[in-house]
Amino acid sequence: MVKLRERMFDPVSQKYNSSERELREKNAEQKRRNQQYEKARRRDAAASNRWKNPYHILTHDLKELCHALPEKVYKKVPDTRTSYDILNHTKRLDGTYLVTEKISAAGDSGVKVERGKRDGKGQDYNIVSNKFFDDHEAKHAAEVQKTKDALYKKYRETRVYNPVTSAYFDAKKEREFQNMRRTLVQSEGFDRSEFLPTSTKHSEGQLYNIVNQTVKRPGRLKLKEERDSRRIQAKMKANSFEEEVKRRQERKAVEKDLRSLNRSSYMRDVRRRARGYDPITNTPFEGFGRKLLPPTRTSAPPKMWERAYASAKMSSLNILRTEAKGRGNAPTE
Repeated sequence: MVKLRERMFDPVSQKYNSSERELREKNAEQKRRNQQYEKARRRDAAASNRWKNPYHILTHDLKELCHALPEKVYKKVPDTRTSYDILNHTKRLDGTYLVTEKISAAGDSGVKVERGKRDGKGQDYNIVSNKFFDDHEAKHAAEVQKTKDALYKKYRETRVYNPVTSAYFDAKKEREFQNMRRTLVQSEGFDRSEFLPTSTKHSEGQLYNIVNQTVKRPGRLKLKEERDSRRIQAKMKANSFEEEVKRRQERKAVEKDLRSLNRSSYMRDVRRRARGYDPITNTPFEGFGRKLLPPTRTSAPPKMWERAYASAKMSSLNILRTEAKGRGNAPTE
């Protein structure tokens, strides 16, 4: 099967030996390329339409599958009020000049004045006579009152104190000022002590009343107490530091004992030394060029008779201690 698959395709000519297979693969590849090209073309057209750039950057032609942009229409705003050209005296077209007023063909009693328009926004007054078209007196009075209100508000914002009555214009602000003055009157004279020497300012008579024990300066009294108890606080800190160091040393001693007890067993050390050489460097432990071993930290376990003797001794001591406790004195080991 492997040889059959290898013989289906000729690597020299890069074609299939079967003409039907070659034609089928060629059509499939051509179809795949067309689909990829169509997809890329539509993607490019969608991006061009989204960013409003449907024209080619060099030829300025409309790209495929793109929509042309709408033509921009620029409308010129009229900049003159004359209805004719001042050079050739020809009549201008409607919309190319500003219409300020229009008089009907009726008699004098039927005169109707319309407001001029510019950009669709109507003007409320005549810029020549400086008067309103409709109800000039009422609108003028309203604008004058509005101006007075604005000036009065500005005056109140910039001038809050009346020098004639020696009071604020605002009643609420005047009440707050009076309350502040009453508070200052009650504490009058306290600022004089600021100019006294430091030893006098922090004396008992200045900090509290020695008769009724009423505190006058709570802040200064607290500072004086902290300064007086500074040596005691330092001693307390030293004691706490020494206790912390002691606890740390005790903890390290316990850890050291536990680590010493958790070292390798005695038999493991004996087997390592009984081998007679270092298995890594092949250096002997005895003879010429021997390797010096560190002293062992472990001890041999007690033998059976030693353990029995120690157990019997401990039992007898416990019996004697119990009897002595009943008599009131404890035996010594």
